[in-house]
Amino acid sequence: MFGYTDVHKKEQVAIERRRAAEEERKNRIFNPKVRVIGVDKQALDAQVEEKKLLKQMEDERDRFYDEQTIISSQHGQFLESKMQDVRREVQKTVSEYRQTQQANELRREFDLNDKDALKKELPVRVGDRDPRLGISAAQVFNGEDLGNRERSRAQKEQMKSWIEQNISEKDHQKALEEYEKLMYEKRTEEVNFLANEIEKQKELLRLEKLRANKEYNLEQLVEKRNREAEQKMRDEIDKLEEIQNQLNSDLLNENFHSTLHATDGNRFKPYNFKSLRPEQYQEIHEVREQQILEKEYNKAKQKMEDEMQHVNDRINDRMANRLKREQERLKQEKEKQLAEIHKKQMEQNKAKKNHIQDLYANEVTEDFFSQFGTSSR
Repeated sequence: MFGYTDVHKKEQVAIERRRAAEEERKNRIFNPKVRVIGVDKQALDAQVEEKKLLKQMEDERDRFYDEQTIISSQHGQFLESKMQDVRREVQKTVSEYRQTQQANELRREFDLNDKDALKKELPVRVGDRDPRLGISAAQVFNGEDLGNRERSRAQKEQMKSWIEQNISEKDHQKALEEYEKLMYEKRTEEVNFLANEIEKQKELLRLEKLRANKEYNLEQLVEKRNREAEQKMRDEIDKLEEIQNQLNSDLLNENFHSTLHATDGNRFKPYNFKSLRPEQYQEIHEVREQQILEKEYNKAKQKMEDEMQHVNDRINDRMANRLKREQERLKQEKEKQLAEIHKKQMEQNKAKKNHIQDLYANEVTEDFFSQFGTSSR
């Protein structure tokens, strides 16, 4: 009994799983956007933009590191060239000193410690043409090599000199390298110290500049406020003077006595009086009456022209309406004829369709269309 129940549950779970998979497949297949594109385009676009932004940030960071590397390399090359110059100068000085002041032959006790003093003395025989050799000296024999010993000795001395010179050069090179290392460390410390001092001076200069700018701005602000206050006071004084001048003006107050001529009481100054004389008022009135008459005449003339234009417009409208009605009548007749032709064609098509339906009877029901979109298989 329990085994049958477990099998039944497993089958039910499998059926539900297949149904869920079928529903998910339907949603995926029947959705045109997912079926055509296949993925979430907005998410992909967002990822592409994010990658572009990260790429740009990485490029900027790499460019910054490259610039810093170039600056450090240039600084290192400059220091290296300086150290090489110092090294060459020291090596040159030491070599010149050794060659000129420390040669073995220049030592004070060289003659006492010279191991080759006896060797440097003249031998019993110096060549075959030594004038010291007599006839009975028995020193000259055919085929003998008199320079073999000296040549071997000279070669050994030369080899010894070369070995000593190599040892001396190695010791000198080692001392020179230690000296260069010490000079390089000292120079590095000096450069770092100078760099720190320069940074401190820059910071002090920047603070001093900020302080000076702040003080200058405060001074400019105080000066600006003082100028504005002075300008405001001058403006107020000018306004008061203007008001006082207007109150005391003979022109604005129309002081008649100020317009009279100094020698002739019947004459007055027209430029010192803002009103007009009576004859000027009369002239203005006459001009205005003439303008009113001209305006009325033009108005009557325009009215007559408008009435004539209105009559012409009515005649034109009447003729246009008559022509339009004639066109409408012709159009209705053509439409009526066309409708008769269409009616005959529809009857013929209907008869032909009925004949074909009777001939090929294969009716399509709603069940045929309802089966679409029900399954993904």
